[in-house]
Amino acid sequence: MESRIPSPSLPGTKPAGGGAGFWAFLVTLFLGAFNDNVSKLVIMAYGTSMLEPESPQASLFLSLGGVVFILPYLLFSSVAGLLADRHSKKWVMVWTKAWEVVVMLLGFLTAYLHNAYLMLVVLFGMGAQSAFFSPAKYGFLPETQPPERLPRANGATQMWTFLAIILGGWGGGALSHAVGEENLPMGMLACVGIAILGTITSFAITPSPLGNKGTPLRIPDPITPHLKTLFRDARRDNPVLLASILGNSLFWLLGTMAQLVMLLLAKNTLKVDDQVMGLLQAAMGVGIGAGCFLAGLLIRQERPFRLVPAGGILLGGSLLAMGLLGDRLPWAFCLVVLAGFSSGLYMLPLTTAIQRLSPPAERGRYLAASSASDCVGMIFGSGALGLLGLLKFSPLGVLRSMALLALLPLPWLCRVLFRKGGPGRGEDATGRTPM
Repeated sequence: MESRIPSPSLPGTKPAGGGAGFWAFLVTLFLGAFNDNVSKLVIMAYGTSMLEPESPQASLFLSLGGVVFILPYLLFSSVAGLLADRHSKKWVMVWTKAWEVVVMLLGFLTAYLHNAYLMLVVLFGMGAQSAFFSPAKYGFLPETQPPERLPRANGATQMWTFLAIILGGWGGGALSHAVGEENLPMGMLACVGIAILGTITSFAITPSPLGNKGTPLRIPDPITPHLKTLFRDARRDNPVLLASILGNSLFWLLGTMAQLVMLLLAKNTLKVDDQVMGLLQAAMGVGIGAGCFLAGLLIRQERPFRLVPAGGILLGGSLLAMGLLGDRLPWAFCLVVLAGFSSGLYMLPLTTAIQRLSPPAERGRYLAASSASDCVGMIFGSGALGLLGLLKFSPLGVLRSMALLALLPLPWLCRVLFRKGGPGRGEDATGRTPM
């Protein structure tokens, strides 16, 4: 019997559903993801061009860029989860959007120095801003959406996020091509403007509950609490929740590798300019957004995981095909879209399960642990790309390796998600039968 996911509503709250506040949330989310992708792609393309795209140093720079952007999720997600539990998630989002403006201004200033490695500091600041934004973003939906709307709200959230990735990939490539290395500050100035606009729209987001002021605010150990949450609490009380978190982290591991290897595929294998590179990034976002949108329509509470096996198999197959045929531009575009589409089918049910299965009173803690797990996956993805680059793997060889990474864990994941006696009939969010 496939696991059934219970309602996530907090006691004493009335979900607001859609409306102007939800649209403001989507627009704010869109602008943030768009800005992240534009600025990150501009910095990465600039750095690899300075260091010679076919050199091991270029692969190392991309790997370092991925790590320093992701590392703040691991370092700060514990305190970010506490802040999301303690304060209104709307206002956490507002303040982190203001932080984004400061980071982009720093990027504008450091761009004048034309030092690729100094721009890694900006990537770290961008990652830190996203780490504090993430638990509030994901915790906001189950607090403001009724249970029957949550899958579609998640589908809309992921679709808008990946629409931003689509346009951000295209926009970052086009901006990098247009301004060139000598005008990098002008590219970063455009990112400052986008950050200001996103801060303005965040004020119109639907108000969320004030939070639990009794939650102790301290600077916690960034690692141990997440390990306890995942491998003690979730493993003991709800293995389906743990499997959903780990499966979702695999998506982010592969997504990080895919985003970075697309840069090398475009420059080293396909020999195309930054505009086409941006279009490849956008094509991946098109596929992910379409997959998330379809999954949001097809997910049913009584069978929430039915899309995961098909999505995982299709993802592994499309990565393998890309590793064999990706040296031809038409095939590369088609297979990038297919890989993105299948990953959307795979990922959205897991994201919805994480939100619904997390205990309502401790949702921020569980979502922060999930973010930290995703962070570890992304760090491993960045590190794997750097290691394969040092081992002289071509971009096509990296893609074939990614196919194995997608397929090998799938039998275990499906066995847990579809296990008999899971949280289904008559069982609560912990997987135990109420007395």
